[in-house]
Amino acid sequence: MLWFMLNEQQSRAIAEIEHSGSDRIVTVVGGALLDQSLRVALQSKMRQDKKAFQRLFKDSGPLASSNKVELAYLLHLVEEPMRDAMEAICQIRNLFAHQLDMSFKFARDQRMKDALSKLVLHKGKPYFPGSFWEGDSSHSIDPVTDERSRFLVNLKLSLIWLGCTLGQE
Repeated sequence: MLWFMLNEQQSRAIAEIEHSGSDRIVTVVGGALLDQSLRVALQSKMRQDKKAFQRLFKDSGPLASSNKVELAYLLHLVEEPMRDAMEAICQIRNLFAHQLDMSFKFARDQRMKDALSKLVLHKGKPYFPGSFWEGDSSHSIDPVTDERSRFLVNLKLSLIWLGCTLGQE
């Protein structure tokens, strides 16, 4: 499977996702991957000030959670469809983290249905984007056969896009 990872820690997290049968692990660990990648992408565009980063990006700071997604959008790192998908990934992660009965198979919760409807980055695209070059890669986008695979494909597309922004100046 094609993924974009920033470090060994993310590599281990991706292995955990790929080998897990648990929707909860997929969404919570996947949400953490997105959160960390957003932080790195945002920090790469900012003045390098460790103390300011610690204040802004701490768990209870102003750039906690989906606020990073909004800032990435305002800084032109992502466009509206990517922003919507990333916000949906954050929402789904929170639903799985805070509701023990949450499941992709029985998505009865309206918030879950609304979030899943925003995961559309894969539509009309046969290949993953090339990370560090213009255009697409030769890697076909994984088939979307259910809500879990929809979440995973949109997570991968989000991570690859954020990785592409790191090479842009």
